[in-house]
Amino acid sequence: MSMGMGMGMRMGRRRRASSGGGPQPSVLSQTGLVGHWFPMGEGHTVNGSDRVTNANNLGSEGAAVGGATTGPLQLTDAAGNTFWRLTGSEYLTLPGDISFDIKSVAVFFVGRFYRGNPVATVFDIGSSGAGNTNRPVMGSDKGSTNDHYLACGVRRGIDATNPEYFLSGSQLQVCGVASRAAANNGVRLISNTESDNQGETYVTFSGTGGMIGMQPHGGTNGGYFDCYEIAVYNIEMADAVADANVAAMKSRWSIPDFTNRLIIEGNSIEDGVGDVVDHENPGASLSEPGGANELPGWLVYTAAISGSRVSTLTTRRDAASGPLSSSHFSGRNVMSVMIGRNDAGSAGDTEYSPTSSGTTARGSAIVDALIDYLNTTTTGVLQRGWEVYAMTPIASSIAFEDAFAQMRTEMEAAQFLIDCDAEPTTGTF
Repeated sequence: MSMGMGMGMRMGRRRRASSGGGPQPSVLSQTGLVGHWFPMGEGHTVNGSDRVTNANNLGSEGAAVGGATTGPLQLTDAAGNTFWRLTGSEYLTLPGDISFDIKSVAVFFVGRFYRGNPVATVFDIGSSGAGNTNRPVMGSDKGSTNDHYLACGVRRGIDATNPEYFLSGSQLQVCGVASRAAANNGVRLISNTESDNQGETYVTFSGTGGMIGMQPHGGTNGGYFDCYEIAVYNIEMADAVADANVAAMKSRWSIPDFTNRLIIEGNSIEDGVGDVVDHENPGASLSEPGGANELPGWLVYTAAISGSRVSTLTTRRDAASGPLSSSHFSGRNVMSVMIGRNDAGSAGDTEYSPTSSGTTARGSAIVDALIDYLNTTTTGVLQRGWEVYAMTPIASSIAFEDAFAQMRTEMEAAQFLIDCDAEPTTGTF
């Protein structure tokens, strides 16, 4: 068992609309293709606020429309790729005359779920104020542990035979869903090289129009993701065709196989809420294409949820469907944890009684709880075979400085590794 410390961050850059030119989209099946959007291509209209107001469609139907304040932001990553960022309230509206049925639709997406926690709609059927009232046709949906997986309607990657590959990571990835009737193999979920066929979605819905980034019926479940390419079909697509589309996108974007996995645990600081801008959280920084901190070949997933304490992390650790209990990847399996902000405050008064908020005694109590989280017979994170990077929390208020200074002293001491029954890690990023 091994442990280490350390994590870096990097900010992205913004750019105006591309003037067009050389970049070409993925070569996809054309049968039933009603929408194909490629941010690096020509013909998009972007306003002075860098928002996409008209997205040129390479498919058979018309352009997708974004609002002056609600269209996705058109940006560029560190590798020079133009993409569209959605931050929970942005969306594009498809032409209202396209007909869809939830059991005869397919969606293929290249992008990043840069924030792990919220339910995120990539695509759904309907027009503003009217549409599918169930889970979206394609999205990132949560299971019982609030961990998020690729999903199509009520069919989710958490129920796959290999769920660890369907986590909604922040790294650039290609995802595909093909929803068919039961007689035609039901729902097929595809994440890079992994696929899983499940039963048909048990909801029934048909309608016209669609939205990228938002559920139409009530403007709910807005997406937190970066879109590099997306294609939408209104047919029942065969497995072989769906797999070929995913392979074409994976090749076009040079997306590697993911042999290593990083799970980031913690609270709002890692989640990317409050004072931390959501697309600058650790997971997003460690997966920005071309970024200084990018980890090629790694699935980077943010499990952290705002408000978490060590006890919350322990519940997630022990959940049968949680990412820490899933099978390991063939390479490195790393869990990074920074926790203590909520434990140190009044939210931790009951479970850390009789210690007082922000005191050195509270800091020692948090370290004891963290050791139990990492090192418990059969159920500890280390016992589960994870390589652990443990970090001391950031003091967001002077009221917590004493507690965190004590945590730092104890976690940097040799006794901490002894108590965790661990050795220093030799792995680096």
